[in-house]
Amino acid sequence: MEFLFLTVSAHHASHNDAVELNVKRLKQWLDALPVMDVISTVGNLHAAIEPFNEIEMADDERLKILEIYHSVMDDILFSYDDMRLKMLPISIEERRKLQNDIMWLYLSLANGYKSIVQSSFDQKLTPNKNTTLIISIYRSMDLIIQAMLYAFRSHETPPPLSFLEINQLYMYAEYLNILDSKIKNISLGAQSTIGSLYKQILLLVVSDPYRVNSNEIVEVYFFLEKFSDLCVIDRNIESKNEEGKYFIELMEDSPPQPYDYSSKPATLSSCRTIDVWPVVQAFGEELSGEYDMNSLGLREFDSGKSSLNNAGTEQRFVEILTQQLMGQKNRGAERQLTTSKCYVAIGLSAINFYLMNKNKIKEIIEPEKTGGITVNSIDFEEQADFTLDVWQLCNKSESGYLLTIRKSILTQELVIGDVVGVIIDNGKGNIHIQVAFVRWARGDNDTFKMGVEILKGNAKSVTCRCAGDTQPYDGLYFPSEKTLDLQACVLTEKSLLLQSSTIDVVLGDKNIAIEYVSSMVETSLYIQFKYKVAVKE
Repeated sequence: MEFLFLTVSAHHASHNDAVELNVKRLKQWLDALPVMDVISTVGNLHAAIEPFNEIEMADDERLKILEIYHSVMDDILFSYDDMRLKMLPISIEERRKLQNDIMWLYLSLANGYKSIVQSSFDQKLTPNKNTTLIISIYRSMDLIIQAMLYAFRSHETPPPLSFLEINQLYMYAEYLNILDSKIKNISLGAQSTIGSLYKQILLLVVSDPYRVNSNEIVEVYFFLEKFSDLCVIDRNIESKNEEGKYFIELMEDSPPQPYDYSSKPATLSSCRTIDVWPVVQAFGEELSGEYDMNSLGLREFDSGKSSLNNAGTEQRFVEILTQQLMGQKNRGAERQLTTSKCYVAIGLSAINFYLMNKNKIKEIIEPEKTGGITVNSIDFEEQADFTLDVWQLCNKSESGYLLTIRKSILTQELVIGDVVGVIIDNGKGNIHIQVAFVRWARGDNDTFKMGVEILKGNAKSVTCRCAGDTQPYDGLYFPSEKTLDLQACVLTEKSLLLQSSTIDVVLGDKNIAIEYVSSMVETSLYIQFKYKVAVKE
């Protein structure tokens, strides 16, 4: 192996009083960090780790200090999941900045470990008894992956060079013949090999993390942990069997690409294929009840229990991932390019508000002109909670839309599986709210993209309650329409059906008791279902 492409800090021998190298004092300083003030803690860690990475020192000594930092970061930052971040009393912009700072903090610590890896490569060290090198390759890859996970959780693209560096670390470990070496002297789970770690993140990437809700990204990643060993990475790229395979170019900053034998890369030495078909088969067996998921020994964290102790959640992940891994074969409906402007109401409550107050949509779409200044007339105080963001409709098909918006004007946070109302101004004064599910969302530079699945029919606002209960839930009623081949159905929160299969639906002055019959479309949050009128006893 002639080259190893890693970004590392330049080292100097100068003494820096701001860098604490005494292990005891460093631990005391880290223990005193204001854990409840994550913004301050992240800033303090950045200020300490970056200058430390520039200090020249022996690899073993560097690893000792890095492991202390790693232990603290793992304890503090891992606990700051999306739920806790959203509870912080800060603005959306401040939250995005904090998420970005945490992502780069992981990369900053990774740089320290990469320094050891680069030093070992330059000195042509062998890993026979050099656990420092093996641990550093693993830690480097794992921390870059943690940064990638943070990006996925924010629906953002991974940091620059992240794919190149995990590809390079894999290539170096392959060259050293340590991909399957069990790593000692490090507190890891059973899955402590460089090869398995690499396959685990690639499996998540080809499963399309942008279709998974942000608070479930880490959960899905750990769910895939034991499946990763079912994947096969091969140097042979001559196979004409394309099913379930992806190209990996180890010298490029790019994710795996769907395998196409007719356009295989010319540079064969750095190209590999990963076969995920065995994972698809295992998922299929799980759905049919033939695969023993309990035998996988899923990673335990938090309270010591498996993160996926809910069978329904587990099955939903299997269904989502199977669809995505099969996705390269199943292209959706043909799309038509467009450049229309549209307005988006996010959430079932917002959709209900505008269904019942369509005149308010007109006031936003056709604002008054006063002294050359555009103003929106807002009479209802509650409308302030139901902002209509202006999106661009980039392309559309019979089943969905691709929408984009500048991040700087996006006022609301998106949740995969949420329900939205898309309003397209046709210039004829007709206001129609197209109900849709958010299927994926992704940020790229200053642009945010969203893919939505359109639900057929003309929705009407309803209130739903569990039979005999007074707690109201927002809902939508879709009348039957022969021209759309649509049977009458109801959309509401999925949690409502978990409580009772019989629901009272209030539409205007009518109150009808219905029973669930079958699901039409559903997400992790909502379900559109067929029903029958409940028989009164």
